[in-house]
Amino acid sequence: MLSSLPFINIRACTNPLSVARAVSTIIGTLFFVMIASMFIILVIRSLYIYGELTGKLMNAIEAKDAYSDVSIQVIYSELKPVIASSVTTVEVLQGYSANTDPALLDYRDGECIQVEAESTSTGGGGGEVQLVKNGDFSEGLTYWSYSGANPWTITYVDDDPAAYYQYAGRRDTASIWQDFILSSTTTSATLSFTYTSSAFLATRFRLTVSILKEGDVVWSRTINLLNSPSGNPSYDVSNVLSEPGNYELRFTLIMRGVLLSLFTFTLDDVSLIAQVPAPPAPPGAAYVALIRVSASRVGLGVNGTLTLKFNNTVNLKVFIWAEDRWRLSEEDIGLSDQWFNTTLGEDSLLQAYSTEPFMAELDYLALTARTLVNATIIITNEGGGKAEIYAAWLRNSTWEARVARYAVLFPGESLALQFNTTLTPGCEYEARVVTATRVLSLTFKP
Repeated sequence: MLSSLPFINIRACTNPLSVARAVSTIIGTLFFVMIASMFIILVIRSLYIYGELTGKLMNAIEAKDAYSDVSIQVIYSELKPVIASSVTTVEVLQGYSANTDPALLDYRDGECIQVEAESTSTGGGGGEVQLVKNGDFSEGLTYWSYSGANPWTITYVDDDPAAYYQYAGRRDTASIWQDFILSSTTTSATLSFTYTSSAFLATRFRLTVSILKEGDVVWSRTINLLNSPSGNPSYDVSNVLSEPGNYELRFTLIMRGVLLSLFTFTLDDVSLIAQVPAPPAPPGAAYVALIRVSASRVGLGVNGTLTLKFNNTVNLKVFIWAEDRWRLSEEDIGLSDQWFNTTLGEDSLLQAYSTEPFMAELDYLALTARTLVNATIIITNEGGGKAEIYAAWLRNSTWEARVARYAVLFPGESLALQFNTTLTPGCEYEARVVTATRVLSLTFKP
């Protein structure tokens, strides 16, 4: 019976190598399954923790947004008193005054600028207005702008100050100019100046004098300095200065030569005088006084309060120059021998008129200038919860400054972050403040 059973090769089924491979395969599979399971569990756990933390963070942000309300403010200027005589000029366009020295307006001391009204029947012809400031360079280069390979400086000729430029080299173009405002029509205008020059090994040395209106050249003259090294020219520019507007007077030097060429130029006594016609007298006015009080720009602007009186009852209108026209700012009735105040701007006209002769007395001009100071960002928490501050930035298109400061502001508290710089008027800036929940931004122009 045993012989009828199939033969089984016991030795083939128990091959040690095959058994080891099978065992290794089973163990590897179990190990892979275990690692994969642990990884899946770890991923699931991580997603759960991430979701829980995200929820808590969003809840915290919502809570802070609900209770903290942060505002920012930039302070870049302050008001300072200015002595009238340091920045002011006084011109009597109608009427008569023996002394218009602005130093008489520095204090309220009874020393006044007295202006006597003129009769409208005499047909007063207005007055002269000097459009150029510091044309004798007694204040250095104040009011003047300049350009060139070298800076313009002040030299002295017989103890008289003058603008001076010097260049050594092959080629250069240098300019000095001043902007001015013509606030009314004119009947005539005259430009004059004096100059001296010298050149060594020069092939070209020219001076071009030009007047620009709103950036466009409306008048120019060129002097060949190699042929006329000095002079005192005078030009009638009435045709180009007949209308109000923003103008520029520019002197430009063209210098050409060889490597060792040397050029020098001196400019002095620049004058641009316009004859201003008298405005029509108000109806019923028999006597009129027209006074212009101008203050040069200091910082971002100047405002003032003038104390004055009349020796008779007089109507007074105050006009302030508003870029392209005179704008009526204030009307008053001055009672006889009673002091009162009126507000002035940087460039003001006082038109006083009456049916009777009168005298105006200007005693005191209190001026304040808004001057630039180092910029400061004020951060205020106006909400009901705390606010966390990390840093602040101040920047424009070409410059950036940062102040890092961690602070916690409770409701009603403020933080001042100062930057060691003054800002440029007319330039656009951005202030940024980083808090725990947001970035605040403020764009402004000084």
